[in-house]
Amino acid sequence: SAFHNEEALKIDPTMVAALINGGLSYENMGDRKKAREMYSQSIKINPNFFAGYNSLAILSHDEGDVEDAKKNWRKCLEIKEDFGIRIKLAMTLPPVFESRNDLKRLLNEFKYEIDKLVNTPNIKLNGDLQFSVGMGTFYLGYFGVNVKEHMESVYKLLSKSDPAINYIAPHLEKIGYK
Repeated sequence: SAFHNEEALKIDPTMVAALINGGLSYENMGDRKKAREMYSQSIKINPNFFAGYNSLAILSHDEGDVEDAKKNWRKCLEIKEDFGIRIKLAMTLPPVFESRNDLKRLLNEFKYEIDKLVNTPNIKLNGDLQFSVGMGTFYLGYFGVNVKEHMESVYKLLSKSDPAINYIAPHLEKIGYK
């Protein structure tokens, strides 16, 4: 809880794990401003704190600030290589597009980045798919453009990076499901 993290920070105000956990608690309670303060404090204490930048990126993404999310995910990649972060960067698109041409341009960039990742050897996620990537792109279909190719590229990437996604239950195999 936020209370316990605040207590831990009274004992050691440089405990970055307590700042992240406290930030998550505040975020879950709807206090995004306090969460952002705690995440920001964690990277002031440790400028190479991957979890601090990732938490800020996720918060910014959830608030619709795509550029800030990407900036923080790029900082994560400066600290350490992480395919989950690379996938998040490739899949992060603005919630609103300025024009139909802007949408098409961004979709082309999206597909290019995903295909580039698909062709990367030895893709391995750090943790499970939801934890590593944590976002979907199904909202793209709401913009009135055919995104089947894009979704197929995402599937190829995710199935390559986490083979468990290809699991077919035995009862479905019996009926020929592929």
